[in-house]
Amino acid sequence: MVKTFNCFSSAEFYELLRTELIEALSDPRLEAFDESPWDVSPEAEAAAYELALALGRCAICGVDLPEEIDGTLPAPEATAAARRLAEVCKDLCELIKTLGERWEEAETPEEGELLVAEVFEGLMETYAVMEALSQAYLAMEEDDDPNLRRFIIEFDRAAEAIRQLDEKAQDPEVLPLLSMVVDLPLYENWKSSLANSFASAPPWWLSGILEATAEQVNEETDSLVREAIQRAGGIVPPVSAISSHRVIPEQVFPAKVVSLAAAGPSEVGSRRESRFWWRSPDGKFFARLTIPRQYPESGRVPVEILGAKGLLAREWAGQPVRLNGVEVDADENAIARFPLEEVRKAVEDAGGQLTLEVGAPPQLWESIEEPNFEL
Repeated sequence: MVKTFNCFSSAEFYELLRTELIEALSDPRLEAFDESPWDVSPEAEAAAYELALALGRCAICGVDLPEEIDGTLPAPEATAAARRLAEVCKDLCELIKTLGERWEEAETPEEGELLVAEVFEGLMETYAVMEALSQAYLAMEEDDDPNLRRFIIEFDRAAEAIRQLDEKAQDPEVLPLLSMVVDLPLYENWKSSLANSFASAPPWWLSGILEATAEQVNEETDSLVREAIQRAGGIVPPVSAISSHRVIPEQVFPAKVVSLAAAGPSEVGSRRESRFWWRSPDGKFFARLTIPRQYPESGRVPVEILGAKGLLAREWAGQPVRLNGVEVDADENAIARFPLEEVRKAVEDAGGQLTLEVGAPPQLWESIEEPNFEL
């Protein structure tokens, strides 16, 4: 996986992609293709797949490769990568098949986001690998490579697996869940990273379909919220609780909303919220505090510890988190929940400034603007 994304300049990011490619090219498992190119171990096949992934990412992001790197997979490696791609697509289909069930069982909104992000990253991965395989196909065809026919067999299987994967991911019951990724940095980072030639004809999940689905879900959710409010006697649940862990209308929505309604009165309106960001001293982690505009004073607001990909960094679970002197231990998901009343008072006392310290002994984290995360 790419180590960092958009936390640095474009030039630095491209250099990271090149480094990833060089590492894939130097993988000793690829030596098996020199000995018996058409009969390699699963480990060598996996190395060929990772090389295709690195090449594909460089291609779709428009990274200029060093002159000494050809940038095209040889026929044996391309064939092995295509064979592995078909298996990866099958695994993703199984993942998607249980997505709704696993999302329902998620104990926190953040766990649900991780499930959705996993599927989205899988789609981006298969897209990059398929691009590398397509380039290999064209090169073999142009060179009249005698191995083309052998490659086409596996390439066609991979293409059919891609078709089935797209069909599963575009299922009407899956799209609403997958559309939640548009709220994550991961989505915008990938969308903005595509080279012009790919951005002008992006894969379907970056073409606006997910945004349109998310908007439709939000509209239907708002309607159901109002119905639930009426049944709950006019008490409105915190909007943030609904928008952060969206409940798909086809599922059992009203019961969940009514249970949230007990949190306290508010009013349906803007979903705007205040956010504060910090970065760890080593630059590897970030913290995000979200203060909803509409939330009961007795509620608690989360400070989430995130890794470079924008996902929860569970290695910080159990660590003390101190916000303007108020200390709370992070839970098993690396989330420290602070009483809203104390946070608001701290903001007022500090003139709108918040100081974050994490760990034992406490380390002062730097206040920053919203970061862009890695892929």
